Amino acid sequence: MVTSLESNHSVPTVVFQSGFGDDKTVWNGVQILLKDKLPLYLYDRPGMGDSPAVEGKRDPCTISKELHDRLIESGVKPPYLLVGHSLGGLYQYVFAKMYPDDVSGIVLIDPTHPKNLEIVEQAHPGIAMMIKGMQSVGIGGSTRKREFNEQTQCLDQISMEMPLKIPSQLLFSGRADPIANEEYIKEWGKLNQDWIVKLGNAPSDIIWDSGHYIQREDPRSGILKAASLPTLDTSELQPVDFNGYHPLPIILSKTKKDDVQKLLGKPFETVAKHFGGEVIIYNDKPIDTPMALSFIPILGDVLDAVEVVQMAQTDHELILQTDMNGVIIKYKLRKLK
Repeated sequence: MVTSLESNHSVPTVVFQSGFGDDKTVWNGVQILLKDKLPLYLYDRPGMGDSPAVEGKRDPCTISKELHDRLIESGVKPPYLLVGHSLGGLYQYVFAKMYPDDVSGIVLIDPTHPKNLEIVEQAHPGIAMMIKGMQSVGIGGSTRKREFNEQTQCLDQISMEMPLKIPSQLLFSGRADPIANEEYIKEWGKLNQDWIVKLGNAPSDIIWDSGHYIQREDPRSGILKAASLPTLDTSELQPVDFNGYHPLPIILSKTKKDDVQKLLGKPFETVAKHFGGEVIIYNDKPIDTPMALSFIPILGDVLDAVEVVQMAQTDHELILQTDMNGVIIKYKLRKLK
């Protein structure tokens, strides 16, 4: 069944796609936050929630066409701002590939990568065998079984090598599943980096204190960015004035931490983060490490977490966040009082 608010042509309709085995209720918290701001469209895929099962293919292309047809039949006109979680993230990506002229932006929340099952088989063969065994006996119904078995079919038809050219945002959970081992976490991080590339070097946030269901655990973290995705321009030189350098040559998703260190020297503080990335902190002059900095790994997005530092003894602080390859993906320049 469908929950839909009347479309307003001046703003895009936010179209939600749930993950494997989930119905639209996983978006309840987000719906409460956005219902007075944007027109929303939530629905249950066949075999999920109270929507009856169907026969036939359940690959990503079929499901994307099915959603597109539903929108048109319901009178919900484009543009659409797509939001997808887990396997629903993969479906929304395929939708954007199939109907790019109808999509104004896309937000993917811990999206399932086409190679995810492959790395599960490599890192957790026992768990992979258990999952396949559950699917083989039809646990969850035949429609879900086909969704699981066909999740990578048809992807050769949509040119995944070509990055999307629409405003995009990625949200990744920072708290790994308790059963995930070190090898899986490392490979999972690589797949997430590949998502960034597939979405055209899309901005990304890691919600450090959230598990896989970010929209349930912390619906405010990044989800509200769906209301106003920025126009992407990752090649523009960022005018950063720090430590006598203006502008400091930082180009997001291109500049490496080594390039900055050649100019500024050794950072004041380096904090290793999940997925192999780092947070690098520079100060105008050396001081003792504020005690509050030790709480950064558990306070959420590090670029916001540093705002809790009250023991500042310098004029400015430059915080750089890198990916696992040492490329700067975010920065913040703070004036300390």
